[in-house]
Amino acid sequence: MMTAYNIDEQTGLWITSLTPIGIYAAGPVAGYALTRVQHRIVGAVGMVLISSGYVLLAYAPNIYVLCVASLFIGLGIGFSFMAMIWTATAYFEKKKATAVGLVSAGAGVGTLALPSFCRVLFDNFTYQETMIYIAATVMQFVLLLMLIRPESYWKISKKSSNTEVAEGSYKSTDELNVSTVSLSVIEGISYYL
Repeated sequence: MMTAYNIDEQTGLWITSLTPIGIYAAGPVAGYALTRVQHRIVGAVGMVLISSGYVLLAYAPNIYVLCVASLFIGLGIGFSFMAMIWTATAYFEKKKATAVGLVSAGAGVGTLALPSFCRVLFDNFTYQETMIYIAATVMQFVLLLMLIRPESYWKISKKSSNTEVAEGSYKSTDELNVSTVSLSVIEGISYYL
């Protein structure tokens, strides 16, 4: 990025520091949104923000657009991370800590795998092509995100199989299922793109 836009190291560091600012700024907004809409929608908004940020990085005419792009990426990561953690905590009661741990471990998988992946992309493609490829990859995770069952699927009615259950409570899911594993993979890959 620094060679493509002919900016000095200090300016490049300021631009990239906007990503963690966006991550932490998105927390309260994403948390509020999660109480109002489905977690899948919040996660999808996050993925669209990340992808939009990478497209902006590819075609940014000046450093101001680079700043906006970095902020979009940070906001998108914050939204998607909050949605993934919310999903794991909403679906599990007894093994909630394990589920959240698996989702958070996805970030570690991304930390290990994606720098090598990005290096291969930068070695074989131009800067703009690499950014577009990453944006397209992130957008494909929206499809995987939609495979996670909505929260309303897990809600049960007042009477269920001869037992009284409070309105709005959830089915007990003691086993870790494919959704949890896919959450950790989606989270890890999208967090570090």
